[in-house]
Amino acid sequence: MDESTMETLTRRLDRVERENYRLKRAGVIALTVISGVMVMGQATTSQVAKQVEAETFIVRDPSGRVVASLGAMPDGGGTLMFFDTKFRPRAMLGVAGDGSPGLTLADKAGNVGVTLFAAADGSRGLEVYDGAGERRAVTKTLPDGSPRVGITHKDGKPSGTLGTSEDGGTTLSFYDKAGKALAALGIEPSGTSNLVLQDRSGKSRVHLIVLPPGSPQLILYDKAGKVIWRVP
Repeated sequence: MDESTMETLTRRLDRVERENYRLKRAGVIALTVISGVMVMGQATTSQVAKQVEAETFIVRDPSGRVVASLGAMPDGGGTLMFFDTKFRPRAMLGVAGDGSPGLTLADKAGNVGVTLFAAADGSRGLEVYDGAGERRAVTKTLPDGSPRVGITHKDGKPSGTLGTSEDGGTTLSFYDKAGKALAALGIEPSGTSNLVLQDRSGKSRVHLIVLPPGSPQLILYDKAGKVIWRVP
């Protein structure tokens, strides 16, 4: 065998060894990947926790900013809260310790904007607030099922209410800035309709009544609440 033939065989042997090394290395990598997948599969099927317990859970975005939290309240209730980019609470869903659920939405200043609730006494409703956090409108039903719609002044005192009673009567009332009822328009369960105007002391000054099947009466009162004129 001459030198050229020996060199050719040597080169071929080196190439074969290099190919074998690459194949072995690829095999080791493949085996490692497969083993990892198998381990992950085993963890998925046999090592997943059936239950996780904590008093508070915090959810963060990729930058570490808190976006939501789930936690217990001191009174025994629980809340789920969502925060904006300034870490201001903007929405809260919760159940109080007495079992009353509620949903609250807030504005950028942190003032309550809207509240939806179902109270423990059986009443439930929707409240709407202005930019200063003062309640301005409310729609709700009382524990007996009677509905109420109300609007308020800036200080939260009533401005007007519309509601029905359990016996079927309906009343529309108007109030002054101090929260005193000055006018009321209503229909009684019997079908009698009424218009009452009164002063701030609560005494009636004018009373218009229409009795079924259509008999009207007009009564005027003095400051002391005594009748001074009646028709008929």
